[in-house]
Amino acid sequence: GTRCFIPHGGVVGMDALLENRDVWESVDVIMKKPPKNVDCAAVGLNPEDIKEETVLYDGPTRGVCPKFPRNVNTHAAIAMAGIGFDRTLSLLVVNPEWTEASVAIHAKGPGIDLHVERIEGITGVTGASTPASIYNSVQMIGSTGPGIHLR
Repeated sequence: GTRCFIPHGGVVGMDALLENRDVWESVDVIMKKPPKNVDCAAVGLNPEDIKEETVLYDGPTRGVCPKFPRNVNTHAAIAMAGIGFDRTLSLLVVNPEWTEASVAIHAKGPGIDLHVERIEGITGVTGASTPASIYNSVQMIGSTGPGIHLR
């Protein structure tokens, strides 16, 4: 009798991840942002000190979440929809020359190869699609009762 709602955030293709979660052999998440749009406080970095393309994290999703908690909810949602926090691999890259943010998902399994990428403007630590995502998540939670509910 319990329902759990996980907002998809900036994730495009969440349904494909969830529908095929039993067949994925690998799921990789690559996030790219300008350093000024990454909250680096938990790792003790000053984003203004980053002068060139820099990999801030490369490893299992479980490890990136406590290091950049305001930035990687997308990674967490992908891990939950797919193959979990230990088998999903996360890459977080910053570059002061970039003006947009991107999230790419690469998932592979027998006979299936998924590549999805979203590139968008960014304000603060989140992308331009966040307001619409929040709205649709609230609508989904309010969708109860019989019928088909697509969000």
